Amino acid sequence: PPFAKLGSLLDPWPEAQQRAQGHRFKGYTLTGPQRLPVFHYHFGDIAISDTCTPSGQAADNSARLTRKLTFTGSSEDTFYFRAASGKDIKPLATGGFRIADTATMTLGTSTGAKPVLREIDGQWELLVPILLINGEASIDQQLAYTLPNQ
Repeated sequence: PPFAKLGSLLDPWPEAQQRAQGHRFKGYTLTGPQRLPVFHYHFGDIAISDTCTPSGQAADNSARLTRKLTFTGSSEDTFYFRAASGKDIKPLATGGFRIADTATMTLGTSTGAKPVLREIDGQWELLVPILLINGEASIDQQLAYTLPNQ
């Protein structure tokens, strides 16, 4: 599941089924002239909108995916978005992260929360804490993909 409440950052990411943890898919809408999808779902009482916008070209290594997650609700608890997981995630001097030598990820939040990189049982996870302020929060995530040299 992409979202979870953790007792502490030492707790493993839950493996239970998404529906059992309060995840509910609520459909999608198409927006803009390109009719890009905006996915809607709930995590408990939190409504989430998820918009992805592609740009660039894979052929010249300028392919990008910009994702905006918007949260609304009344929760006062911090929960987490797992932005990436795998065997190789490294922080970059620029503030982003290198994911398995195939992508670079940058993350920003409306609340100023900083991503947390942690290792549990040989797996790395990149978590973003989410705390609603006045019932709202958002995450901007950008993925830049790199093709191997041919």
